[in-house]
Amino acid sequence: MNYKFGIFSTGRDNEAIKLFQEVYNSIEQGVINGEIAYLFCNRVEGEKEITDSLLKLVRDCGIELITFSSKSFNREMREKAVEESKSGGSDSPLLIQWRNEYDKEIMERIPQSFDIYLVGYMLIIGPEMCKSYNILNLHPAPPGGPQGSWQEVMRKLIESNAKEAGCMMHLVTPELDKGPPISYCTFPIVGRDYEPLWKEYYSTDNYCKLFSKIREEEFKRESPLVIHTIKAFADGKVRIEEKRVVTTEGEATKGYCLNETIK
Repeated sequence: MNYKFGIFSTGRDNEAIKLFQEVYNSIEQGVINGEIAYLFCNRVEGEKEITDSLLKLVRDCGIELITFSSKSFNREMREKAVEESKSGGSDSPLLIQWRNEYDKEIMERIPQSFDIYLVGYMLIIGPEMCKSYNILNLHPAPPGGPQGSWQEVMRKLIESNAKEAGCMMHLVTPELDKGPPISYCTFPIVGRDYEPLWKEYYSTDNYCKLFSKIREEEFKRESPLVIHTIKAFADGKVRIEEKRVVTTEGEATKGYCLNETIK
């Protein structure tokens, strides 16, 4: 029996589109014994040209497409909530309320029985949705690494003089980027290729080249990590029980290290 799962994506850039395409290709080529049950996007056709490219691709692949605009949902409430959060320095109660109401609308539109993979999905998932679904997120840092967007992660790695970077798939919980790891891979950001880039950063405070190099190496590992994680679920090597990540034998795991598989 095929492993069926859903994908959430905002489709904000070519990287997200490429990642979806590679997951789909892996299924078509028999690498993953699974099926994409649907793709949900928080943008609708006509909002962003780049997102329209993803929506067309999904339709062309014959996959059910579900869209619901976060930009248009309770627009005045959302704009006020965002402004309050900016001035307060953290999520305002109004933003949390808006997020929960939006998630409720999503849950009325999507099937309930499938795991969900966040692939370039740019909204934070609220607590009710976290409780109701098994949601897996791709994060551009290894377990214990920096939180935030990939731009924030790269910057924090450099500013902390980190020795390695990586990416992981983790279970989504109400605590942002703190859910239990499912799989991960790491790579060194020191040594021959990196030494001149670190020297430039230390001498000029310009980290553009170092930033780009780390992001390039991290990004090329994202698709393999997502694919191997989905494959592990499809092959029954790992599953989620009561919001815990467990192996075939039912033992809790701190995540599969895929350094030997993903290079």
